Amino acid sequence: MKRKNYRKLFAMLLALTMIFGLLYHVEPASAATKPAKPTISVKAAEDGASVTVTIKKTKNAAGFLIEAKMPGSKTYEPVKTVELSGRKKRTVAVDTLISGKYSFRVKAYAADSTDKIWGAYSKVKKITVKNSFDPASLGISRGDIVTFGACDQGENTGKEPIDWIVLSNKNGKLFLVSVFVLEKGVIDDTGYEFLYDDDEDDDWDDEDDWDDEDDESIETDENEESFDGTWKNSKLRKHLNEEFLNAAFSKEEIAFIADTELEDAACTDKIFLLSKEEVKNKDLGFERQEDRICAPASYGLGVWTYDGDGDYGTVFLANVDYISSCYWWLRTPSANKEYGQPFCLMTRGGGISFNTCWGDEYDTGTGYEDEPSEYIEDGGFGVRPALVLNLKDGIQEVLTKTGKTMKEEWANAGAAPDWYEDDEDEDDDTD
Repeated sequence: MKRKNYRKLFAMLLALTMIFGLLYHVEPASAATKPAKPTISVKAAEDGASVTVTIKKTKNAAGFLIEAKMPGSKTYEPVKTVELSGRKKRTVAVDTLISGKYSFRVKAYAADSTDKIWGAYSKVKKITVKNSFDPASLGISRGDIVTFGACDQGENTGKEPIDWIVLSNKNGKLFLVSVFVLEKGVIDDTGYEFLYDDDEDDDWDDEDDWDDEDDESIETDENEESFDGTWKNSKLRKHLNEEFLNAAFSKEEIAFIADTELEDAACTDKIFLLSKEEVKNKDLGFERQEDRICAPASYGLGVWTYDGDGDYGTVFLANVDYISSCYWWLRTPSANKEYGQPFCLMTRGGGISFNTCWGDEYDTGTGYEDEPSEYIEDGGFGVRPALVLNLKDGIQEVLTKTGKTMKEEWANAGAAPDWYEDDEDEDDDTD
Protein backbone atom coordinates (compact mmCIF):
# COMPACT_ATOMS: atom_id res chain seq x y z
CA MET A 1 0.00 0.00 0.00
CA LYS A 2 2.73 2.39 0.90
CA ARG A 3 4.58 1.64 -2.35
CA LYS A 4 1.40 2.36 -4.39
CA ASN A 5 0.91 5.60 -2.53
CA TYR A 6 4.49 6.59 -3.28
CA ARG A 7 3.87 5.85 -6.95
CA LYS A 8 0.75 8.04 -7.00
CA LEU A 9 2.56 10.83 -5.20
CA PHE A 10 5.46 10.58 -7.61
CA ALA A 11 3.09 10.72 -10.60
CA MET A 12 1.39 13.81 -9.19
CA LEU A 13 4.70 15.52 -8.58
CA LEU A 14 5.84 14.66 -12.09
CA ALA A 15 2.63 16.10 -13.58
CA LEU A 16 2.96 19.29 -11.54
CA THR A 17 6.58 19.62 -12.60
CA MET A 18 5.60 19.35 -16.25
CA ILE A 19 2.84 21.95 -15.85
CA PHE A 20 5.12 24.41 -14.06
CA GLY A 21 7.76 23.72 -16.66
CA LEU A 22 5.38 24.65 -19.45
CA LEU A 23 4.33 27.81 -17.65
CA TYR A 24 7.94 28.68 -17.08
CA HIS A 25 8.69 28.36 -20.78
CA VAL A 26 5.58 30.25 -21.91
CA GLU A 27 6.41 33.39 -19.96
CA PRO A 28 9.92 33.88 -21.35
CA ALA A 29 8.60 33.20 -24.88
CA SER A 30 6.15 36.07 -24.53
CA ALA A 31 8.78 38.35 -22.98
CA ALA A 32 11.28 37.44 -25.69
CA THR A 33 9.09 39.06 -28.33
CA LYS A 34 9.50 42.43 -26.66
CA PRO A 35 12.07 44.45 -28.62
CA ALA A 36 15.24 45.78 -27.11
CA LYS A 37 15.83 49.43 -26.30
CA PRO A 38 17.15 51.18 -29.46
CA THR A 39 20.41 53.07 -29.69
CA ILE A 40 20.25 56.12 -31.97
CA SER A 41 22.33 58.96 -33.34
CA VAL A 42 21.22 62.17 -35.08
CA LYS A 43 22.88 64.45 -37.62
CA ALA A 44 21.61 67.64 -39.26
CA ALA A 45 22.03 68.33 -42.97
CA GLU A 46 24.31 71.20 -43.95
CA ASP A 47 21.37 73.34 -45.07
CA GLY A 48 19.45 72.53 -41.90
CA ALA A 49 16.50 71.27 -43.93
CA SER A 50 16.53 67.80 -42.40
CA VAL A 51 17.89 65.61 -39.64
CA THR A 52 19.09 62.06 -40.24
CA VAL A 53 18.20 59.60 -37.48
CA THR A 54 20.28 56.43 -37.48
CA ILE A 55 19.04 53.46 -35.47
CA LYS A 56 21.44 50.67 -34.62
CA LYS A 57 20.38 47.07 -35.11
CA THR A 58 17.78 46.32 -32.43
CA LYS A 59 16.92 42.81 -31.29
CA ASN A 60 13.35 41.63 -32.06
CA ALA A 61 12.46 44.94 -33.73
CA ALA A 62 10.01 44.86 -36.64
CA GLY A 63 9.84 48.63 -36.85
CA PHE A 64 10.35 51.92 -35.04
CA LEU A 65 8.48 55.07 -34.05
CA ILE A 66 10.50 58.28 -34.21
CA GLU A 67 9.29 61.14 -32.03
CA ALA A 68 10.60 64.68 -31.72
CA LYS A 69 10.15 67.60 -29.37
CA MET A 70 9.96 70.66 -31.61
CA PRO A 71 11.39 74.09 -30.77
CA GLY A 72 9.23 75.76 -28.13
CA SER A 73 7.19 72.62 -27.50
CA LYS A 74 7.01 70.75 -24.19
CA THR A 75 5.73 67.47 -25.61
CA TYR A 76 6.99 64.88 -28.08
CA GLU A 77 5.17 64.39 -31.38
CA PRO A 78 5.33 61.37 -33.71
CA VAL A 79 7.24 62.32 -36.85
CA LYS A 80 7.75 59.03 -38.68
CA THR A 81 7.14 55.29 -38.43
CA VAL A 82 9.69 52.94 -39.94
CA GLU A 83 8.63 49.42 -40.89
CA LEU A 84 11.60 47.17 -41.54
CA SER A 85 9.73 44.47 -43.52
CA GLY A 86 12.90 42.49 -43.93
CA ARG A 87 14.98 45.54 -44.86
CA LYS A 88 18.12 46.38 -42.96
CA LYS A 89 17.91 50.11 -43.60
CA ARG A 90 17.57 51.97 -40.33
CA THR A 91 18.66 55.46 -41.42
CA VAL A 92 15.74 57.86 -41.73
CA ALA A 93 15.63 61.49 -42.84
CA VAL A 94 13.18 63.72 -40.99
CA ASP A 95 12.49 66.41 -43.55
CA THR A 96 12.05 70.15 -43.39
CA LEU A 97 12.62 71.48 -39.93
CA ILE A 98 12.46 75.05 -38.73
CA SER A 99 15.48 76.48 -36.96
CA GLY A 100 15.78 75.69 -33.27
CA LYS A 101 16.60 73.02 -30.69
CA TYR A 102 15.17 69.51 -31.16
CA SER A 103 15.03 66.39 -29.01
CA PHE A 104 14.65 63.00 -30.68
CA ARG A 105 13.74 59.63 -29.22
CA VAL A 106 12.86 56.26 -30.73
CA LYS A 107 11.08 53.14 -29.56
CA ALA A 108 10.88 49.81 -31.33
CA TYR A 109 7.96 47.44 -31.78
CA ALA A 110 7.87 43.70 -32.36
CA ALA A 111 5.56 41.93 -34.78
CA ASP A 112 2.55 40.24 -33.25
CA SER A 113 -0.47 38.53 -34.80
CA THR A 114 -2.92 40.91 -33.16
CA ASP A 115 -1.04 44.00 -32.01
CA LYS A 116 2.33 45.72 -31.81
CA ILE A 117 4.46 45.00 -28.76
CA TRP A 118 6.37 48.15 -27.87
CA GLY A 119 9.74 48.35 -26.18
CA ALA A 120 11.37 51.13 -24.18
CA TYR A 121 12.40 54.50 -25.57
CA SER A 122 15.98 55.14 -26.58
CA LYS A 123 18.06 57.76 -24.82
CA VAL A 124 17.08 61.26 -25.93
CA LYS A 125 19.36 62.86 -28.52
CA LYS A 126 19.37 66.65 -28.76
CA ILE A 127 20.41 68.69 -31.77
CA THR A 128 20.28 72.32 -32.90
CA VAL A 129 19.04 72.93 -36.43
CA LYS A 130 19.89 76.06 -38.40
CA ASN A 131 17.67 76.04 -41.46
CA SER A 132 18.96 78.23 -44.28
CA PHE A 133 15.35 78.79 -45.40
CA ASP A 134 12.91 80.58 -43.13
CA PRO A 135 9.30 79.42 -43.78
CA ALA A 136 8.06 82.65 -42.17
CA SER A 137 9.44 84.52 -45.17
CA LEU A 138 6.52 83.21 -47.24
CA GLY A 139 4.03 85.12 -45.08
CA ILE A 140 1.49 82.30 -45.27
CA SER A 141 -0.98 81.68 -42.44
CA ARG A 142 -3.92 79.38 -41.77
CA GLY A 143 -6.89 80.34 -43.91
CA ASP A 144 -4.79 81.81 -46.73
CA ILE A 145 -5.32 80.59 -50.28
CA VAL A 146 -2.35 79.47 -52.35
CA THR A 147 -1.88 78.02 -55.83
CA PHE A 148 0.21 74.91 -56.35
CA GLY A 149 0.14 72.61 -59.36
CA ALA A 150 -2.45 72.61 -62.15
CA CYS A 151 -5.07 70.22 -63.48
CA ASP A 152 -8.03 69.95 -65.81
CA GLN A 153 -10.95 71.25 -63.79
CA GLY A 154 -13.74 70.34 -66.17
CA GLU A 155 -13.95 73.51 -68.26
CA ASN A 156 -12.32 71.95 -71.36
CA THR A 157 -9.74 74.74 -71.31
CA GLY A 158 -6.78 72.56 -70.37
CA LYS A 159 -4.95 72.67 -67.08
CA GLU A 160 -5.69 75.48 -64.65
CA PRO A 161 -3.83 76.38 -61.43
CA ILE A 162 -5.13 74.54 -58.37
CA ASP A 163 -6.25 76.72 -55.48
CA TRP A 164 -5.66 75.35 -51.97
CA ILE A 165 -6.75 76.61 -48.57
CA VAL A 166 -4.11 76.47 -45.83
CA LEU A 167 -5.32 74.34 -42.91
CA SER A 168 -2.12 74.78 -40.91
CA ASN A 169 1.42 76.11 -41.16
CA LYS A 170 3.40 74.26 -38.52
CA ASN A 171 6.97 73.03 -38.09
CA GLY A 172 7.94 73.91 -41.63
CA LYS A 173 4.99 72.11 -43.22
CA LEU A 174 1.86 73.41 -44.96
CA PHE A 175 -1.28 71.29 -44.63
CA LEU A 176 -3.51 72.04 -47.64
CA VAL A 177 -6.91 70.97 -48.97
CA SER A 178 -8.22 72.00 -52.37
CA VAL A 179 -10.63 74.94 -52.29
CA PHE A 180 -12.91 73.09 -54.71
CA VAL A 181 -13.82 69.52 -55.50
CA LEU A 182 -11.52 68.68 -58.42
CA GLU A 183 -12.99 65.38 -59.60
CA LYS A 184 -15.93 63.07 -59.19
CA GLY A 185 -15.39 59.45 -58.28
CA VAL A 186 -15.84 56.55 -55.92
CA ILE A 187 -13.52 55.19 -53.25
CA ASP A 188 -14.23 51.50 -53.55
CA ASP A 189 -12.76 49.43 -56.34
CA THR A 190 -15.56 49.61 -58.92
CA GLY A 191 -13.35 50.42 -61.85
CA TYR A 192 -14.72 53.94 -62.29
CA GLU A 193 -12.81 56.00 -64.87
CA PHE A 194 -11.67 59.27 -63.32
CA LEU A 195 -11.46 62.71 -64.88
CA TYR A 196 -8.25 62.21 -66.82
CA ASP A 197 -9.75 59.18 -68.56
CA ASP A 198 -13.31 60.47 -68.66
CA ASP A 199 -15.43 61.22 -71.68
CA GLU A 200 -15.57 64.97 -72.16
CA ASP A 201 -19.06 64.74 -73.63
CA ASP A 202 -21.19 64.69 -70.49
CA ASP A 203 -24.76 65.49 -71.52
CA TRP A 204 -26.92 65.20 -68.45
CA ASP A 205 -30.08 65.35 -70.51
CA ASP A 206 -29.18 62.18 -72.38
CA GLU A 207 -31.24 59.32 -71.01
CA ASP A 208 -28.50 56.91 -72.06
CA ASP A 209 -26.39 58.33 -69.24
CA TRP A 210 -28.76 56.64 -66.80
CA ASP A 211 -28.62 53.25 -68.49
CA ASP A 212 -26.24 51.06 -66.51
CA GLU A 213 -25.77 48.76 -69.50
CA ASP A 214 -24.36 51.63 -71.58
CA ASP A 215 -22.26 53.15 -68.80
CA GLU A 216 -18.69 51.96 -69.24
CA SER A 217 -17.76 53.40 -65.85
CA ILE A 218 -19.74 50.67 -64.08
CA GLU A 219 -18.16 47.26 -63.89
CA THR A 220 -19.32 43.99 -62.47
CA ASP A 221 -19.07 43.12 -58.79
CA GLU A 222 -15.89 41.15 -59.40
CA ASN A 223 -13.59 43.91 -58.13
CA GLU A 224 -15.95 44.95 -55.36
CA GLU A 225 -15.82 41.50 -53.83
CA SER A 226 -12.04 41.74 -53.46
CA PHE A 227 -12.08 45.22 -51.91
CA ASP A 228 -11.57 45.10 -48.13
CA GLY A 229 -13.25 48.45 -47.41
CA THR A 230 -10.10 50.33 -46.35
CA TRP A 231 -8.67 53.56 -47.69
CA LYS A 232 -5.29 51.82 -47.87
CA ASN A 233 -6.48 49.37 -50.53
CA SER A 234 -8.94 51.63 -52.35
CA LYS A 235 -8.76 52.47 -56.02
CA LEU A 236 -9.20 56.18 -55.33
CA ARG A 237 -6.07 56.23 -53.15
CA LYS A 238 -4.10 54.57 -55.95
CA HIS A 239 -5.51 57.02 -58.48
CA LEU A 240 -4.66 60.11 -56.42
CA ASN A 241 -1.10 58.97 -55.73
CA GLU A 242 -0.42 57.93 -59.31
CA GLU A 243 -2.51 59.41 -62.13
CA PHE A 244 -3.61 62.57 -60.34
CA LEU A 245 -0.20 63.20 -58.74
CA ASN A 246 1.69 62.92 -62.02
CA ALA A 247 -0.91 64.82 -64.04
CA ALA A 248 -1.31 67.74 -61.64
CA PHE A 249 2.28 68.30 -60.52
CA SER A 250 5.68 68.54 -62.15
CA LYS A 251 8.68 66.61 -60.86
CA GLU A 252 9.93 69.81 -59.25
CA GLU A 253 6.60 70.27 -57.45
CA ILE A 254 6.37 66.63 -56.37
CA ALA A 255 9.74 67.04 -54.64
CA PHE A 256 8.06 69.40 -52.15
CA ILE A 257 5.09 67.11 -51.39
CA ALA A 258 5.65 65.29 -48.09
CA ASP A 259 5.02 61.63 -47.46
CA THR A 260 2.23 61.97 -44.92
CA GLU A 261 1.66 59.13 -42.49
CA LEU A 262 -2.06 58.50 -41.99
CA GLU A 263 -2.20 56.61 -38.71
CA ASP A 264 -5.94 56.01 -38.92
CA ALA A 265 -5.56 54.37 -42.35
CA ALA A 266 -2.24 52.58 -41.66
CA CYS A 267 -0.60 53.97 -44.79
CA THR A 268 1.59 56.82 -46.05
CA ASP A 269 0.41 59.04 -48.93
CA LYS A 270 1.43 62.11 -50.85
CA ILE A 271 -2.19 62.85 -51.84
CA PHE A 272 -5.09 61.82 -49.61
CA LEU A 273 -8.60 62.68 -48.48
CA LEU A 274 -9.39 64.34 -45.16
CA SER A 275 -10.64 62.19 -42.28
CA LYS A 276 -13.78 62.64 -40.20
CA GLU A 277 -11.61 63.78 -37.28
CA GLU A 278 -9.81 66.39 -39.40
CA VAL A 279 -13.00 68.04 -40.71
CA LYS A 280 -14.17 68.39 -37.10
CA ASN A 281 -10.88 69.96 -35.96
CA LYS A 282 -11.31 73.65 -35.16
CA ASP A 283 -7.52 74.12 -35.17
CA LEU A 284 -7.62 73.35 -38.91
CA GLY A 285 -10.19 76.06 -39.55
CA PHE A 286 -13.35 73.93 -39.42
CA GLU A 287 -14.98 75.98 -36.69
CA ARG A 288 -18.52 75.94 -38.11
CA GLN A 289 -20.51 73.55 -40.23
CA GLU A 290 -20.45 76.12 -43.05
CA ASP A 291 -16.65 75.82 -43.16
CA ARG A 292 -17.03 72.28 -44.45
CA ILE A 293 -19.27 73.15 -47.41
CA CYS A 294 -17.55 72.65 -50.73
CA ALA A 295 -18.42 73.05 -54.41
CA PRO A 296 -17.02 71.53 -57.61
CA ALA A 297 -14.54 73.65 -59.53
CA SER A 298 -17.00 73.72 -62.42
CA TYR A 299 -20.28 72.31 -63.57
CA GLY A 300 -18.32 70.42 -66.24
CA LEU A 301 -16.96 67.98 -63.67
CA GLY A 302 -20.36 66.28 -63.51
CA VAL A 303 -20.39 66.22 -59.72
CA TRP A 304 -23.86 65.87 -58.19
CA THR A 305 -25.28 69.11 -56.81
CA TYR A 306 -28.80 70.04 -55.78
CA ASP A 307 -30.88 73.21 -55.91
CA GLY A 308 -33.21 72.25 -53.08
CA ASP A 309 -36.26 72.08 -55.34
CA GLY A 310 -35.78 68.64 -56.79
CA ASP A 311 -33.58 69.69 -59.71
CA TYR A 312 -29.96 68.68 -59.88
CA GLY A 313 -27.60 71.38 -61.07
CA THR A 314 -27.20 74.39 -58.82
CA VAL A 315 -27.85 75.21 -55.18
CA PHE A 316 -28.08 78.76 -53.87
CA LEU A 317 -26.48 79.56 -50.54
CA ALA A 318 -26.93 82.66 -48.41
CA ASN A 319 -25.17 85.83 -49.60
CA VAL A 320 -23.46 84.15 -52.52
CA ASP A 321 -24.92 83.69 -55.99
CA TYR A 322 -24.64 80.54 -58.07
CA ILE A 323 -22.88 78.15 -55.79
CA SER A 324 -23.22 74.42 -56.35
CA SER A 325 -22.41 72.69 -53.09
CA CYS A 326 -21.93 68.95 -53.27
CA TYR A 327 -21.17 65.77 -51.40
CA TRP A 328 -17.46 64.99 -51.04
CA TRP A 329 -15.69 61.90 -49.74
CA LEU A 330 -13.70 61.42 -46.54
CA ARG A 331 -11.20 58.59 -46.05
CA THR A 332 -12.92 57.42 -42.83
CA PRO A 333 -14.87 54.15 -43.27
CA SER A 334 -18.63 54.39 -42.81
CA ALA A 335 -20.66 52.61 -40.16
CA ASN A 336 -23.23 51.55 -42.75
CA LYS A 337 -21.33 49.83 -45.52
CA GLU A 338 -24.20 47.44 -46.09
CA TYR A 339 -26.31 50.36 -47.31
CA GLY A 340 -23.93 51.14 -50.13
CA GLN A 341 -21.93 53.88 -48.41
CA PRO A 342 -18.48 52.43 -47.70
CA PHE A 343 -16.95 55.70 -46.50
CA CYS A 344 -18.06 58.86 -44.73
CA LEU A 345 -19.27 61.79 -46.80
CA MET A 346 -19.52 65.51 -46.30
CA THR A 347 -23.03 66.65 -47.18
CA ARG A 348 -24.02 69.67 -49.26
CA GLY A 349 -24.72 71.61 -46.07
CA GLY A 350 -21.42 70.71 -44.38
CA GLY A 351 -22.68 67.85 -42.23
CA ILE A 352 -20.97 64.47 -41.90
CA SER A 353 -22.93 61.56 -43.34
CA PHE A 354 -21.85 58.15 -42.09
CA ASN A 355 -25.11 56.30 -41.44
CA THR A 356 -27.44 57.13 -44.29
CA CYS A 357 -26.85 57.48 -47.98
CA TRP A 358 -28.26 56.20 -51.22
CA GLY A 359 -27.11 52.64 -51.69
CA ASP A 360 -27.64 49.88 -54.22
CA GLU A 361 -30.16 48.04 -52.04
CA TYR A 362 -31.25 50.80 -49.68
CA ASP A 363 -34.79 52.15 -49.69
CA THR A 364 -34.35 55.88 -50.29
CA GLY A 365 -37.97 56.56 -49.46
CA THR A 366 -38.90 57.15 -53.08
CA GLY A 367 -40.62 53.81 -53.40
CA TYR A 368 -38.08 52.59 -55.93
CA GLU A 369 -36.15 50.11 -53.80
CA ASP A 370 -34.75 48.35 -56.86
CA GLU A 371 -33.48 51.56 -58.44
CA PRO A 372 -29.67 51.41 -58.75
CA SER A 373 -27.63 54.00 -56.92
CA GLU A 374 -26.54 56.39 -59.66
CA TYR A 375 -24.83 58.58 -57.05
CA ILE A 376 -22.32 55.98 -56.02
CA GLU A 377 -22.07 53.82 -59.11
CA ASP A 378 -21.71 56.78 -61.46
CA GLY A 379 -19.09 58.37 -59.25
CA GLY A 380 -21.16 61.52 -58.75
CA PHE A 381 -19.68 62.41 -55.35
CA GLY A 382 -16.80 64.85 -55.12
CA VAL A 383 -13.09 64.20 -54.63
CA ARG A 384 -11.35 66.96 -52.66
CA PRO A 385 -7.62 66.19 -52.43
CA ALA A 386 -5.38 67.15 -49.51
CA LEU A 387 -1.60 67.18 -49.14
CA VAL A 388 1.28 68.42 -47.00
CA LEU A 389 4.12 70.53 -48.40
CA ASN A 390 7.65 70.64 -47.06
CA LEU A 391 8.67 74.28 -46.79
CA LYS A 392 12.24 74.39 -47.98
CA ASP A 393 14.33 76.56 -50.24
CA GLY A 394 12.86 76.73 -53.74
CA ILE A 395 9.22 76.33 -52.67
CA GLN A 396 8.64 80.03 -53.41
CA GLU A 397 9.16 79.26 -57.10
CA VAL A 398 6.21 76.82 -57.30
CA LEU A 399 3.92 78.06 -54.51
CA THR A 400 2.03 81.35 -54.76
CA LYS A 401 -0.04 83.15 -52.15
CA THR A 402 -3.10 84.51 -54.00
CA GLY A 403 -4.44 87.10 -51.59
CA LYS A 404 -7.97 85.85 -52.37
CA THR A 405 -10.61 85.18 -49.76
CA MET A 406 -12.97 82.23 -49.67
CA LYS A 407 -15.87 84.54 -50.50
CA GLU A 408 -14.07 85.65 -53.65
CA GLU A 409 -13.26 82.06 -54.56
CA TRP A 410 -16.84 80.95 -54.09
CA ALA A 411 -18.27 83.79 -56.16
CA ASN A 412 -17.72 81.73 -59.31
CA ALA A 413 -17.94 78.27 -57.77
CA GLY A 414 -19.88 75.82 -59.87
CA ALA A 415 -21.53 78.59 -61.87
CA ALA A 416 -24.89 77.57 -63.28
CA PRO A 417 -24.76 76.43 -66.92
CA ASP A 418 -26.44 78.49 -69.62
CA TRP A 419 -29.34 76.11 -69.92
CA TYR A 420 -30.27 76.68 -66.27
CA GLU A 421 -30.67 80.44 -66.75
CA ASP A 422 -32.45 79.88 -70.04
CA ASP A 423 -35.00 77.68 -68.31
CA GLU A 424 -35.67 80.44 -65.80
CA ASP A 425 -36.29 82.91 -68.64
CA GLU A 426 -38.71 80.52 -70.32
CA ASP A 427 -40.63 80.11 -67.09
CA ASP A 428 -40.92 83.87 -66.74
CA ASP A 429 -42.33 84.14 -70.25
CA THR A 430 -44.99 81.53 -69.64
CA ASP A 431 -46.09 83.18 -66.43
